[in-house]
Parts: sequence; C-alpha cells; structure tokens
Amino acid sequence: MNKNKLLYPIMALSFPLFLFVNIHQTVKYRNLEKEVAFLEDEQQRLIEENKKALAAVALLASPERVEKIAVNELSLKPLDTDNRTQIYIQSTGTQ
Repeated sequence: MNKNKLLYPIMALSFPLFLFVNIHQTVKYRNLEKEVAFLEDEQQRLIEENKKALAAVALLASPERVEKIAVNELSLKPLDTDNRTQIYIQSTGTQ
C-alpha cells in the first residue's frame, strides 16, 4: 500500500511533464523546419547568383572581347609568327 501512495503522485506529476516536453519538442521542430526552409531558399538564391556570375566571367573572358580591348584600347597588335622567338628550358633533374 505504501508503494501505491508513492506511485500515484509520481504518475500524476509525470503526465504534465511529458505533455510539456512533447509541446517543447514540437515547437523546436517547427522552428527548425522554418530555418531549413529559409536556408534552402537562400541556397537556391545563391546558386542562381553564382550561375549569373559564372556567365558574366565567361563573357568577360572571351577571347574576342580580350582581343578587342587589346587592339582598340591598349593599341596592341597581333604577334606576327615570323617575329616570334621561343625559348625552351631543360630541367637538370636535380632539386
């Protein structure tokens, strides 16, 4: 009988405790769910921004554009293959 006197109050107190823990976990889960959705949207935005940046880099680095700037703005002239000298350096193999 003494055992039952202790068991009922523990059960009576544990029910609200478990209910509180369940509600707390639910709120925590919802907050994490919102954060994940926000981060997924942010990731998608950054991916699109990166694609645009890569396209801009490809456009700016195109050989036609570089040649146009070299000739028109920097007054450079294409190298004549007859006036070109190539130097080859052989490695001695020792470091």
